[in-house]
Amino acid sequence: ESLKIYPEYEYALYNLGVLYYDLGQADKAREQYLKTLAVTPDHENALINLGVIAFQQKDFDSARQYFEKVIADNPDNSGALGNLGAVYHNQNNYPLAIQYYERSLAVDPRNPEVYNNIIRIYQAQGNSAKVQEYEQKRLQYQ
Repeated sequence: ESLKIYPEYEYALYNLGVLYYDLGQADKAREQYLKTLAVTPDHENALINLGVIAFQQKDFDSARQYFEKVIADNPDNSGALGNLGAVYHNQNNYPLAIQYYERSLAVDPRNPEVYNNIIRIYQAQGNSAKVQEYEQKRLQYQ
């Protein structure tokens, strides 16, 4: 209803995207997030959600670009930092993945998923000392 009266109402555009995403309609959600960006180009949540959709669709280059835009505007956005780490992790670029995971933890040290991702990298590399170190860090915040 709000969009009929004011078709460029960013709050309604964004929330409609969230609704579509929650209903499992990622393509429609993506469309709404892009409309949100047309009105407010630096809308952090729309950018992050577009990055998440791109990541889920294995479009890692697009996901990276969305997360990098958020980080350029807000270097302390722990969600974008962690998600960018996940992009690099999925591309087997472990040094960059760990770098962004670490930056995410520096902002929000209470995110167990980021610790789990770092632990997976070190397990894959056979680095049991680092696995143990990050398991201990993770336990501090549970």
